[in-house]
Amino acid sequence: MNYIQITINAPRAWEDALTMVLYAHGAPGLEIEDPSIIVAHLARGDWDASVFDGRIIETGRVTLHALFPADISFNSLFEDIAALTPQHKSLFNITSAALPERDWQQVWRESFPTLKVGRTLLIIPYWNQDKVPVHKTAVMIAPGQAFGTGDHATTALALELMEDYLPKGGKVLDVGCGSGILAIAAVKLGAAQALAVDNDPLCDKSVNEHRLLNYLTKEKLNYLPGDILLDSSLQSACRDFAPQLLISNIVAEVIIELAAMAAAFIAKNGLWICSGILHEKEQLVLQAFSIQGWHVLERRERECWLAFCCRHRNYE
Repeated sequence: MNYIQITINAPRAWEDALTMVLYAHGAPGLEIEDPSIIVAHLARGDWDASVFDGRIIETGRVTLHALFPADISFNSLFEDIAALTPQHKSLFNITSAALPERDWQQVWRESFPTLKVGRTLLIIPYWNQDKVPVHKTAVMIAPGQAFGTGDHATTALALELMEDYLPKGGKVLDVGCGSGILAIAAVKLGAAQALAVDNDPLCDKSVNEHRLLNYLTKEKLNYLPGDILLDSSLQSACRDFAPQLLISNIVAEVIIELAAMAAAFIAKNGLWICSGILHEKEQLVLQAFSIQGWHVLERRERECWLAFCCRHRNYE
């Protein structure tokens, strides 16, 4: 089959919105070039990439590549992209190119190497189950969905904080779980149980798929759908679960609202790890923490993103 490659160069802030539009129109997978990820890996030293020596790597924009069958119409795709913002012509540079017939599925798979996160975690595509070194913890993923795979700064920050603060043998609640990667990693790192919740109807299938890929039972990793801010029955279930650690890799606005009720979900002396906070939203989040009685134990920053580990004043 012949394919057309749609390429969109855009500001990083538009990556998630464009990703959702491309997937909604049937893209089987995306290749996303984000120079800031290269810079971050080089800074941390977990890539040995001398090819970048002496090069100036410009950050701030991303490039998304999506493959589509050559015989489909792209009018509705371009209309939906244009509907994102009136400034789409100046913000987005969109090109298309016909590609020769190849095994693009294999090419796409080769673009997902094993990723090292923190001291012990390895994020591994399921088709490339490398032998896990001693003292490493593997989380198997199925890339290709509009959910976290561990490479985004917000997910990596949450994983690294969890590696340091996870209570072994305790319970973990993952709010806004997406693919469930954080909940799965928690169990792999020693949590007795994890509960994952999200209001996206696609998450049920994704969490179940990743549960099976990682050989976890529903007893070890359960999933509940719903909006934690509005669904009283879901709130009750989370309170009954009483985790020692709450994780929420979501956006600052939701974290601000969650600050008012999060303490009710957590067992005595429990912790809250929250990520997904843009640098410019930090003061708003800290103000909410102060009002609601949360004390920051640790702050971490990567690229333009922040993550915090907090404890409520009731447990100090």
